[in-house]
Amino acid sequence: MCRIRDVAKRCALVAGLVSACSLGGDSPSAVVRKAGDALRTRNRAQFYDQVDLRALELPIMRELSAIVPDNYIVLGAGNGDVLGRQLDPVFASPPDTSIFGRLTANVLGLQFLGTEVSVRGVGTAQTSDRTAFVPVFIAVGADTTPRRVSIQLQKDDSRWRIVGVRDLAELARAERRRTAEARGELYAEGIREKAYVAGMKSDLRNVTVNEEAYFSDHGTYASDLAQIAGYRPSTGITVTITAGSDKGWAASARHDSLPKGTCSIFVGVPAPQPPPGSSSVPQEGAPYCSYVLNRQGHLP
Repeated sequence: MCRIRDVAKRCALVAGLVSACSLGGDSPSAVVRKAGDALRTRNRAQFYDQVDLRALELPIMRELSAIVPDNYIVLGAGNGDVLGRQLDPVFASPPDTSIFGRLTANVLGLQFLGTEVSVRGVGTAQTSDRTAFVPVFIAVGADTTPRRVSIQLQKDDSRWRIVGVRDLAELARAERRRTAEARGELYAEGIREKAYVAGMKSDLRNVTVNEEAYFSDHGTYASDLAQIAGYRPSTGITVTITAGSDKGWAASARHDSLPKGTCSIFVGVPAPQPPPGSSSVPQEGAPYCSYVLNRQGHLP
């Protein structure tokens, strides 16, 4: 059994998401090891021999599309082609000679999760009659704490093949939440929250168009939403103009169903102070979203 502390001596860690101790035969751990070796050495045929791409594709794409929606198209997934195209750049690159396949780990992490990944260790496979799970411990992004994901295998015709990877989405969400909070930005989790944020940003862009039209007619920007006859807030969204003069304007938006967050925009006025601890500066003319701080000035 591999332990995290002595993994450098006892395991060949490769490929970021797939790695295992050198166990003989066609055990689940051996299959995972061979798949990892294939990714590291860019052996496409060996990799596909260990992985049931059709079984793996749809569940992993659905999971990943929830956290990196711009990178994945679930429609049409199911025959392995979509996931295969995502893996093509890995197999087209030179073999990975870095220690424990760290280069491949980062490539896979950035491509599939949007953040760096490193493998920290492998646990003991849990096997039933025709299903097995091989635990792999990975670190995501700047968080060095090993987190567990499970490589799922299924036995068919006396062979074990990889059919799934579990627990990736939560790891990626945790990393995205952490980095967003470090920047002082609002992290929207789930389709509904993302839709609320998109709605607030859209309303602020509509205000921008109407403010420019108002300035064209009056030589100054509106200081109250009531002055803009051509704008109506979307359902559930409240927009407040916080500044308006001949120099510029600023506004903020809140959504009834997302009380923890607010989106703002400014044009021609000084940039607002970012939230405490933020590492990003809002850009003029671009809607930006942040958490509503509690009474103590901390994130909710």
